[in-house]
Amino acid sequence: MARVLRSNSFHCTQFFTKNLTTGEALQVIYKTETLKNVITAVQNVADQHGFGPVDPTELLLSVLGIGNSVVHIPGPVFEVLESYPALGYDWEKHFLSRDRSFVRSLLEVVLCQKSLLPHGWKAIKFKEVLASVDFDGRMNKRKAESYHLTGLHYDDRMSVIISGEGNEPNSFSFRHTPYWTDKRLFASPKDIPRQLETSVD
Repeated sequence: MARVLRSNSFHCTQFFTKNLTTGEALQVIYKTETLKNVITAVQNVADQHGFGPVDPTELLLSVLGIGNSVVHIPGPVFEVLESYPALGYDWEKHFLSRDRSFVRSLLEVVLCQKSLLPHGWKAIKFKEVLASVDFDGRMNKRKAESYHLTGLHYDDRMSVIISGEGNEPNSFSFRHTPYWTDKRLFASPKDIPRQLETSVD
């Protein structure tokens, strides 16, 4: 859910939900202009990498950890040559490389650029580690999971799972550790800007 808020200093939008496991309230707050800019940036990334149509707000919230964890985004058709994978194929470099490049660019605009961050967040630098790959040539099933580590804490990370079957577009699953959620999304009174009033529900 989302609501538009206003204060004496700025207008903003609060996205909020509940952790289905713990029942704790989770939230993200964007200044109005920042939200507009980051949604445009997410759409631009999708267009540049050939993915879409996409709901940029849904995708944004999934990356942040407050939306649906799995997002289906139409993209390039996955084609497999008879010789795939060739002897000496570099799985880490080439497997689902276009999709993984899209994810890297997406995380860069959502979480690494100071001017596009939610209220109260700090920019993150990620180290990507390819955790696993799985490919079945008979069914054209593929899956790759990458860990995106912040380096701030051993458990401060998100994993991104890219999977698909046949010639269908791949799906993207954004999964966040409890540490990530508690550090950035847990909604306590001190996280809410002072003098905010609800203007639209």
